[in-house]
Amino acid sequence: MGKFDGEWIVKRYMDRLYQDFRVESDDEGCTITMPYLDRHRNFVQVYITKTDSGVALSDYGDTISDLRICGLPIDSDIRRQALNEQLNLFGIELNGDELRMSSTWDDLPTLLHEFAQGILAIGGLIHMVTEVEGRMSVEDVLDVLRGWDEDLTGERGLGTYLHEMFKSVGGVDLEVPERDAMREPPHFD
Repeated sequence: MGKFDGEWIVKRYMDRLYQDFRVESDDEGCTITMPYLDRHRNFVQVYITKTDSGVALSDYGDTISDLRICGLPIDSDIRRQALNEQLNLFGIELNGDELRMSSTWDDLPTLLHEFAQGILAIGGLIHMVTEVEGRMSVEDVLDVLRGWDEDLTGERGLGTYLHEMFKSVGGVDLEVPERDAMREPPHFD
């Protein structure tokens, strides 16, 4: 039996990757659609523009906006910490919702790959199903309750507060069922 040809595998793999890249260029820069799939099975896109010192890579805010749309706001302390860990790991900056990275022309191939990996890792924050996610849920509830306590005036209760909070996203009007008379408490004589 002959030697296993790992070089052939790498060449075929690189040829396959190269076939799946798509590039659209204009005077300002280019959009590179990479053959890496996010959690929606969409290809990762990176926008590259010229700068005075080289180039800037961007996701145009797609990754963070997607997390928000899918119900993972990153405004809590724990989520912000998890996001910052990923940003630091890949050397990515956050400008509003936009992920950005600066590069020289010489470093661009390496940083383009790292930026794409960072986009996938940050998008993967939605899948946090650990003790941290449990703390995130508790933190979310506490934030709602703190807000309710601060906003409480007059006759307004928690149900009214929650109804008004979700009204902007369509809300839900539920029919309140009639209640029976309260049962008599047990006697322990």
